[in-house]
Amino acid sequence: MVIPRVKKIVKNMDRYIYGKRSQELALQMAAISGFLFGISAIFYKLAAAENFSIQTLLTPYFIIGALFSVVAGLLLQVSLKNGRTSVVFLVSTAFGATIPVIGGLMLGEILKTLEILGVVLIIVGMLVVARNYKAN
Repeated sequence: MVIPRVKKIVKNMDRYIYGKRSQELALQMAAISGFLFGISAIFYKLAAAENFSIQTLLTPYFIIGALFSVVAGLLLQVSLKNGRTSVVFLVSTAFGATIPVIGGLMLGEILKTLEILGVVLIIVGMLVVARNYKAN
């Protein structure tokens, strides 16, 4: 039957997710979550390219952005369950902050020198914390 197989698959997933590799997996999920939050921000920007109205909520860009946000939120919750909150949020927000900047550049926005320096510092800080996290 199908139900016993599904239960066995879920049980094996639980062992993997909540086992020895859970800290590494939490960090990876946090990065993916931040990436998806960043992608959703780009879709929200595309949806609100003109004046915002109630009709904006029905555009394909907004709906796609909302779907990315939901998946990102779920991944963030799982990573928070398995990882240290300070590291998980740092990684997630760093990715979530840099992806829209890259998307903005692709959409023709121009960054000032101080803004570029800020993005670089965020990326360097994220790499330092992630390296120290793996060492512990």
